[in-house]
Amino acid sequence: MKSTLWSRTTAYRFSEDDSNSLSPEQKQLEALIRSGEANDSNLHRYSDQYFLENISTIRQNLLEWIAFDKTGNVLELDAKSGLMTELLCARFGHVTAVIPDAGDAYLNFLRNKSHNNLDIRTCHADGVGAPFADGTVSETEGSKNGSDLFDAVTLTGIDAFFIDGLFPELKNENDPDQKLGVLLSFVHSCLDDQGQLILAVNNRLGIQYWSGNVDRCSDKIFDTVCGNISGQKEYSFSKKALTKILSEEKFCDISFYYPIPDYRFPQEIFSDSRLPNPGDVRPVSVNYEKDHYQLFDEKMAIDSLCKDGLFDQFANSYLVLCRKG
Repeated sequence: MKSTLWSRTTAYRFSEDDSNSLSPEQKQLEALIRSGEANDSNLHRYSDQYFLENISTIRQNLLEWIAFDKTGNVLELDAKSGLMTELLCARFGHVTAVIPDAGDAYLNFLRNKSHNNLDIRTCHADGVGAPFADGTVSETEGSKNGSDLFDAVTLTGIDAFFIDGLFPELKNENDPDQKLGVLLSFVHSCLDDQGQLILAVNNRLGIQYWSGNVDRCSDKIFDTVCGNISGQKEYSFSKKALTKILSEEKFCDISFYYPIPDYRFPQEIFSDSRLPNPGDVRPVSVNYEKDHYQLFDEKMAIDSLCKDGLFDQFANSYLVLCRKG
């Protein structure tokens, strides 16, 4: 079976001229990457969320512990500026990174140009990422490992811009469940038999949203908790909803993990076989870029959830490992 990846994306061709189209933040990150300073030692210089997410290796804790096949090939969806790509290049035989933003593709290439096992592909919401309207693939398109399918697919966060770039036909679709279903169906088609999906996603019922964090998906308080799905920049799902959609799209062996405080900056990761006890989890409302309203004692609330066996329903984020059924 041939994946539609190659008809929905196009190979990225690096050009120094791409630097001219970078945003101010991307220009700063470019300077850090070129100078070799895009690392934890420079975190103290930046309080902006953008730089924390693009230079802090704490983010790699999310995947670093997973035992990958070093000869395998992985598809990294929404690879952004390449911090996680860097880890994957060291852990897999071949990495194909798909990026919706040309500036991020440029930065990813700069950061990981020393890796000879990386291909970068772009997709765009204006349709540029679909070079062949009939879905055919040129002889130069396709995975360099000789297969159209992958041993693993990773997706860290479900960004609306990325989904619209990969599936322009969904730009007017407002139902996140429908969009995720289409995305997971696509992922299923990209995986080899028994291939693994590694998915990180925010929980729309996470304790951080009840306790006063402004929703980073919509910039409003209580938005996802109340089920408001309009204008979201990043989609979040409850554990029940996520399990249902994964099962409908024929994924099996679904395992949930719970990164603390969330998937962006995980300090600890719990699992269903080792859920936290009262006192194990410190307050988890980490919000570097938005306001936070302290509405109740979060530590007491978390301890209560742990005591009653409900922590998994209110964890801020989920890391899901499952296989193609």
